[in-house]
Amino acid sequence: MLCKVGFLALLALALVCECGAWKKRGRWGNRRRPAYGKFRDFAKPWHGEDVAEEKSGLEKEPKPTKGTEATRDGLFKKEFNFKLDLDFDDLAESWKDIIDAGKKELKGAKKWWDKDFFKQLMWKASGSWWKGPNVCVSRSESNETTDDSEITHHVSLQSSVCDDTGTTYTCTARMSAYGLKKTFTTVHECCHGFEREKDKLGCTKELDLVDLIATARRLEATKFVQAVQSTGLTETLYSSNVTMFVPTDEAFEKYFKTSLPVPVPRDSPGKSILITKDLEKMANEMEVLMESHLVEGRVKTSSFKDEQLLDTIYEPSKIRINLYQRPEQIITANCARVTSSDHQATNGVIHVVDKVLKPTTLTVMDIVSKDPQLSSLKTVLGKAGLVKTLKQEGQYTLLAPTNAAFAKLAPESRKKLMNGQNCLANVLKYHILSNVICSAIIQGKIKTQNVLDTFVNLTRTEGKFFADGAQIVARDIMGTNGVVHIIDAVLIPQEALSIWEIAEKEGATKALDLMNTAGLLTEFEKLDDVTLFLPTNNAFEKLPNSAMRALLESPREARELLQYHIATPKKQSKDLRKGTTISTILGPNITMNEYISVPFGLKYIQTAQCSGIVKKNLEGCNGVVHLVDQILVPPVGDILKTLKSDTYGNFSRLLTLLLTTGLDKELQTGELTLFAPTNQAFEYIYREIGEDRDQLKALLKHHMVQQRLCCAGIFRRHFPFGQTVKAMDRKFLSLNRNRYNVPTVGDAYITSCDTMATNGIIHVIDRVLTPRKSWV
Repeated sequence: MLCKVGFLALLALALVCECGAWKKRGRWGNRRRPAYGKFRDFAKPWHGEDVAEEKSGLEKEPKPTKGTEATRDGLFKKEFNFKLDLDFDDLAESWKDIIDAGKKELKGAKKWWDKDFFKQLMWKASGSWWKGPNVCVSRSESNETTDDSEITHHVSLQSSVCDDTGTTYTCTARMSAYGLKKTFTTVHECCHGFEREKDKLGCTKELDLVDLIATARRLEATKFVQAVQSTGLTETLYSSNVTMFVPTDEAFEKYFKTSLPVPVPRDSPGKSILITKDLEKMANEMEVLMESHLVEGRVKTSSFKDEQLLDTIYEPSKIRINLYQRPEQIITANCARVTSSDHQATNGVIHVVDKVLKPTTLTVMDIVSKDPQLSSLKTVLGKAGLVKTLKQEGQYTLLAPTNAAFAKLAPESRKKLMNGQNCLANVLKYHILSNVICSAIIQGKIKTQNVLDTFVNLTRTEGKFFADGAQIVARDIMGTNGVVHIIDAVLIPQEALSIWEIAEKEGATKALDLMNTAGLLTEFEKLDDVTLFLPTNNAFEKLPNSAMRALLESPREARELLQYHIATPKKQSKDLRKGTTISTILGPNITMNEYISVPFGLKYIQTAQCSGIVKKNLEGCNGVVHLVDQILVPPVGDILKTLKSDTYGNFSRLLTLLLTTGLDKELQTGELTLFAPTNQAFEYIYREIGEDRDQLKALLKHHMVQQRLCCAGIFRRHFPFGQTVKAMDRKFLSLNRNRYNVPTVGDAYITSCDTMATNGIIHVIDRVLTPRKSWV
């Protein structure tokens, strides 16, 4: 790094000197290139006579005052002795020459490179401490074969990632080719008996190692040492290489409390080893407990992997290692936090933990089966077909509700759950997390994913732990394939609700009242894989009172209206793009549209039959719910038939002109939007309408657009940008909204929006649209 800095300083100084010479010669901006002087040897005085002059009679540059020197800063004592003639065109090449010459000079500076302080300086700049002394390297390789049924290409992919923790440097290289995936891992760490010193290359500090028992005493783990000595495991710890997970004295006291006093060495005179009714049984249990803390061989944290299982000396029991990065970086062993690690002994390694590690021999499902307070959970797991999942290998976290938690449910909900109804599988999957989540990592509020692909919120408040509001009353019960936390309430996620329960949760009371009137609640609860477009209460309030009363008094009409809001199959909003149609259980399709505001697309609206979707993707167990701001009315036919069906005859003049010009057929096919003037609108220009058929046809085509345009897709104009749409006469219609948010087209107000037909949309307007004359 210092070499680079030295070169840059020299180059900058050379450039400044030459720029000064250019300026004195008055050559700034001259097209004719001057003859340049030579770059000086900066370690020697500047001699003016060496400066080259042009034949044009330029004056010599003045000599520097006696005694002044352009010298380097003393970074390297050895001088650079080189001179180069430069020309403006060759300036870039000259920089390369200077750097090459400098590198050549540095080759002779070995006396500086060999000095220890320079090595340390260069290491500090590069950070490569693992290249120093007493650093041991271990390498491992793992292979994975892809499924033979997959189609593979002749492509080789390689990647490499390195991580430096300060005590361990790990590089992982992955290669994938021809259906084979290989992973190579290289670990650099201090050799056993050495550790790093601050700002030193390699591992230079040699440790004063003693045996495991003595090392545990140094760590003040006296109660663990007493327990080991009482069980006869001392010989094992003296004769073998062992990794010990040692609980602190505080952890021992908390575990044993008053019923099981901490054991003392067998050779302690006048003291009992353990106070218990069955001495032999207690001694065996203590031996098993101690063996569950011991792992054969030296296992440092550098070899730990997330969800790694370590075999203990007590064969059925394993220790599960978990590595967490957020919200803080911690390591756990069977959900006990590793408070300090890698304490080296002559014959092993000690990791200190904050809990006693109980023997782990049962699966998560076995833990549930053997606990009488979880019998209700055991029953529903069997009915949901999840028993096999919780018995197989994996890394699960089960939030286990007690029998009392099930008893707190509403009688109807509890009955459905116990009978395997009410989306039981979704309820239980919400309680199963995808990874082992120990309570040690819960700080404040965090969230984690479950097997339902949703998130559960875990909270720690004043020493108490909660899962989505349910208190965790017992935590960190370790199994061979995960961990169990017992909670005091059953968690009912939205995904476990039926679409009608979601409607109730969202406050859509008027839709539910209409459903009860039509007697559809029981029938609709049996539906599965459906999409419900649910009108809000505000949507029903837009209806005239007479229309709402008619629906409540006519179950048949209410039934048809509600059936038009239920479509199959289940569709998320991302699957309902512009122009998509989805069939309803009533029969007619629902057409989807999307609109983006002009000019910057700041507003996005998605519609179903021109009703804006105000809340999307409310996932239930038997479908998905989208809230809409208008009631969806089934179309009565095509645009022409819809115009004719107007009971008040408001479009008689428009229909007459359509028949006269032959455009009535256009309104029976294709996808159209018709801006329909009323009879009142024609009154204003009745005398101006001639009898020329072509002119009438052009006038009417000016009211037709060959696309579906809902009122929701008309936005307010932001000067200088405007929204336009092309009519069938190939002229443009300007769209806007006034300050009262009323949509306009041209000079007309849209007095009634979104009358739906099978092949398009009708908007009622209060004026006839006349094409504007061209400005050109």
